[in-house]
Amino acid sequence: KYDYLIQKKNLTLIKTFLENNPYIENNEKLIKFYADYFLALSETQNACEIFENAGSINNKYLNEFRIYCLINENKRDQAQLLFDLSGELDGIDNFFENKFNLLMQYTENDENISDENILYFHLSHRTNKKFEYRPNLNSPKFIWKYLSSSNILKNIETFDIKNPEEFKLIEIATNEGIYDEDELFQTYKKFQFNINQFLNTKEAYKSLPSIEGRALLYQRTLLTEEPKLKLEFIKMLKD
Repeated sequence: KYDYLIQKKNLTLIKTFLENNPYIENNEKLIKFYADYFLALSETQNACEIFENAGSINNKYLNEFRIYCLINENKRDQAQLLFDLSGELDGIDNFFENKFNLLMQYTENDENISDENILYFHLSHRTNKKFEYRPNLNSPKFIWKYLSSSNILKNIETFDIKNPEEFKLIEIATNEGIYDEDELFQTYKKFQFNINQFLNTKEAYKSLPSIEGRALLYQRTLLTEEPKLKLEFIKMLKD
């Protein structure tokens, strides 16, 4: 049932299920999915509301999440109590402890950044006024989603299309729904090819780096007027 709810991403149903079954066994999986989902969208209030009727939690990560939510709701005494209890039972990661002290105004500065999970990444962003993060090809999906929803992902036009690693980031981000496909296609237009490559596209694209090959196929599709040939190039590009 948990896997089914997560697969369907029916957040309303998940919330109702957890509210009606606050003490059901192993509910941490659903709570984590719900909280992480909304925090990745920078919707902290929605992420935290799941803890209101969650019952007791025996999960280190979710306890840290709940502590942060209490601070965010200005319930500092409760946050401090849960922090102390969590420290005695499960221990507290140094990264979270440093962010906790900063949010509680016990310390003044901590610019460390962690992408271990969405909570730590969010705390990194919130506590660092000079926050900068450059995703890479192996960055998890929640990184892309958070950067996009927080409006801190750089504009597609600022990427260097001559750098294969840079352009690969654009394609991955587009595939994740971060950038619009039309923006990617417009970027494909910036590549330059000679007449022989256009005349022999079916073979020429195979000898090009994969990114340039896709750009050639897209440009050739635009130049083709014959419907059958246009569909053929579109099929090759999609594959």
